Amino acid sequence: MADPLQKVYGGVILGSKRFIKDALDRVKYEQIESPAVSHSKIFRSTLGIEEIISACCEYFRVTLEEIAHSRRGQSRKACIYLIKKHTCATNREIAESFGTLTYSAVAKINGSVSKQLAVDKGFREEIKRLEVKYSYFKL
Repeated sequence: MADPLQKVYGGVILGSKRFIKDALDRVKYEQIESPAVSHSKIFRSTLGIEEIISACCEYFRVTLEEIAHSRRGQSRKACIYLIKKHTCATNREIAESFGTLTYSAVAKINGSVSKQLAVDKGFREEIKRLEVKYSYFKL
């Protein structure tokens, strides 16, 4: 018999991913932002790594393989940045989802994107357009 807790996902809310996402959709965003709520980033993130990668693939019109193997492409950089920004995934989890990265490479890419966003208005606007188009990213 399969373990019924194998697919349980969450922190303070137990249940399937779908159940937790539905429950979190009912919570007012302002309540989550309260300093009294610990781990508020977990509550804000309604997307997983796979959903953000899919959104980036669609937006940049590339395949998963192209994002995963693109060393200099903006698509991979943007994807990693958005995963770090909108999920609670660790660098190791992000690296494993790409299959071609190490956890330290994820940290380095995220750091370089943060610096690039500070000086590159075009790239910053592209990230904003991506977030607006896929408005289920919490801004």
